[in-house]
Amino acid sequence: MLVAMVLVIVLQCISAQNPECRDRIPCTFMKHQCQNQFLQSTMRRMCQQTCGFCQETECKDYNTNCDLYQRNNMCMSDFIRNSCKKSCGLCRDNDHTKPPVTEESITDITDATEENAVTDWSLENTDLPDNVTDGDEVDE
Repeated sequence: MLVAMVLVIVLQCISAQNPECRDRIPCTFMKHQCQNQFLQSTMRRMCQQTCGFCQETECKDYNTNCDLYQRNNMCMSDFIRNSCKKSCGLCRDNDHTKPPVTEESITDITDATEENAVTDWSLENTDLPDNVTDGDEVDE
């Protein structure tokens, strides 16, 4: 039963991936060459999916079950990560998928001021060698 469930998930994820992101040749056996500086341009063109070179214009889920997979901690699977980027939290900052900053989400400035005061105090009360001034390197 478990094997059947995993097979269904894998097949759903494969069929739900971005159709523009695909390998043009069988690339699985060449995956170790994805970052090879001499082959990278070829790998980028021929093995986009295997090497993870796909450029997404928007971060979205390509599978209708992504919420379920995320809730069941299944985002470690490469198949699910590729087809459920939004649900698995893999969107870049420029995708505007993060919640907006609100007054409640901002840290109180007085905490930061107290931390800075401790840092300033420790810098002022540290004995530095005579040939070192604040921010300089040691002259030898």
